[in-house]
Amino acid sequence: MKTLSISGFVLALLGIAVTVYNQFVYVAKYHAHLCKTDILSQKDCVQTQDMQLLLGQTAIIAGVVAFVMCLLPAIAHKKNYFAYIGIFFSFLCILAGLMQATHLFDYTGYFAK
Repeated sequence: MKTLSISGFVLALLGIAVTVYNQFVYVAKYHAHLCKTDILSQKDCVQTQDMQLLLGQTAIIAGVVAFVMCLLPAIAHKKNYFAYIGIFFSFLCILAGLMQATHLFDYTGYFAK
């Protein structure tokens, strides 16, 4: 069970790394373009938005799998601290992935069409 909780913890950290990379590379690039109207910028804008959505969905899936991997050892053994920390990080991973992939907290209005 300890290896399962450590694996879930590492997967949650990888999911958080994906969300941080997505936030600083693709989300920033998308907002820098501001979806201009010429053909080249529209193509770049669509590509960055698609990659932003893909990485956000990847973070959601990694967070859910990490949550399940850490929940089982947390229920079986009460003193498995990697499991509890992994559950916390998986919640962060799921929340950040939802913010990036579904535009849940898009206050800028760039995604409103």
